[in-house]
Parts: sequence; C-alpha cells; structure tokens
Amino acid sequence: SLTFRRAQLVALVAMLEDHKDEAVAALASDMGRPAAEAGGEVAVSIREAKDAASSLERWSAPEPKPVHLMMQPSHAAVRRSPYGACLIIGPYNYPLMLCLEPLIGAIAAGNATLLKPSELTPATAAFLEKRIPAYLTAEACRVVTGGVEVSQALLATQWDFIYFTGSPRVGRIVAKAAAEHLTPTALELGGKAPAVVLSSADVGEAARRIVNAKALNVGQTCIAPDYVLVDRSQHTALVAALTAEMRAMFGDEPHASPDLGRMCTVGHFDRMAKLLAESGGTQRRGGSAPP
Repeated sequence: SLTFRRAQLVALVAMLEDHKDEAVAALASDMGRPAAEAGGEVAVSIREAKDAASSLERWSAPEPKPVHLMMQPSHAAVRRSPYGACLIIGPYNYPLMLCLEPLIGAIAAGNATLLKPSELTPATAAFLEKRIPAYLTAEACRVVTGGVEVSQALLATQWDFIYFTGSPRVGRIVAKAAAEHLTPTALELGGKAPAVVLSSADVGEAARRIVNAKALNVGQTCIAPDYVLVDRSQHTALVAALTAEMRAMFGDEPHASPDLGRMCTVGHFDRMAKLLAESGGTQRRGGSAPP
C-alpha cells in the first residue's frame, strides 16, 4: 500500500537524520572523504527519500490514455505495478548514496529489495547492514554483505528486477546472468566525460570548474571530466590556470589537504599511478605519493 511505502521512506529519512555523523564517519573511513563531501552524500539521500514520499500519490495515479475510435466508448489508462523482488548491487565510489537512491525508488514503486553494498567500502556496508534493519521492515529491504562470491550467488538467483551500478566489465556479467532468467535490469555504468574549452571561454573560470569537478571524490565519479579538449589558442593559458587552481585548492602537497579525499583502495591508486607514468605526457602539477 502507499501507506506502507511512505512509512518506509519516512523511516529511511529518520535513519539518516539520527545517524548522520555515523554515516559521515563511515565514508571518511572508507574513502577519506572530507566532512562536507560526505555530509552532502547523506543530504542528497535524505532529499531523495523526502521527495519520493511526497510524490507517491502522483506517481502511482492511473495515467489516462486516448482510445482508438474503434474501441469507443471504452477507457484506457496506464497503471504502474511493482516488479516484485529486486536486487540492488551498489558501487564503491558513492557507497551510501548509490545504494540508497535505487532503494528509495524500489520502495516507492512497492518492491521488496535485497541490497548488496560494495565489499570495497566495508565501513559503509556495515553501517547499512546495521541501521537499515533497525528502521525498515524486512518486507521492504534486507541487506547482505560479502565479496565477489556473494554477488555471484545472488546473480545466480532469479529476481524480478536487478539494478547495478559499476563498471562496464561487471555490467556485462550482470546482464549475462540476468538474461538467463529474462530479468529486466538497470545498468548504470561508467563512461567517458570530456571537458571542452573553446576559444571564447573564460580560462580562469573553466579551470576552476574542471578542477572542482575532477577533485570531487578524487575523480571517482562517473561524470568527472576524464580529459580536456581545448582550442589551441587557449592551451598554454589553460594549463597555467589549472596548475594555479590546483595549488590554490590543495596546496603544494595535495595528499596532506583535508579537502581532498582518497582513492578507495591501494589497487585503484596503483592503477592510476601506472596510467600517469605510462601516459607519455608531461606532468605539470602533482605532489608526492605517500605509501
């Protein structure tokens, strides 16, 4: 019922408001997230849950549709029904928000959900595993934690809908497993996001926006700029502006800045360091890489 769905969403808001500091601490433990960034992730989830709770009647109302002349005087409408049992597999980069946002949608649509947070962010996974059962009923959501073997076991099970956020490589695995049961899926996968700087651009403003967007969650964002396409006439000025902006934001040793997060794992860090070393380009700005 809509009453049940609304109650679960309100309970989710209460969970986040009651334990915001705990959630922020978990994100800091997993990702080295600055308090403002981590608090923003919690705030976005609260806003989404509140918006969904206030929109249930409108979203669930039948949507009248026109009827062909041959079918007159009948009436037609689109009526939205729950899928049923849903599986949500969350990512590591925004381990709270990108678990809770699809969960909010699943609850609002009347589904029962099994939530699998990323094993790469154990503190946030433990927070969800501990707090969700204390606020939401098991009929609405259950949480299971574990590594790849748990995900594999879950994907071997038949579901009514699967929501996955992550890499295209793992997305293919999820899609293949879902196809065995003809299970509908939503795959939110990473891609490429270039920044384009034209000859008419304000170089200083462009640099500020690029550094801000890339530094958020230290680039572990699906829409973070991956590379810059710049008009040749702006190239030298843009490189200088980017260098100055990075120094202004994070100092001479960015790893010591309290305003910059951390890569999720050592493996992720090492992969980025290798890409930089093998790029063949010239490093204009950076700092030391502490162990």
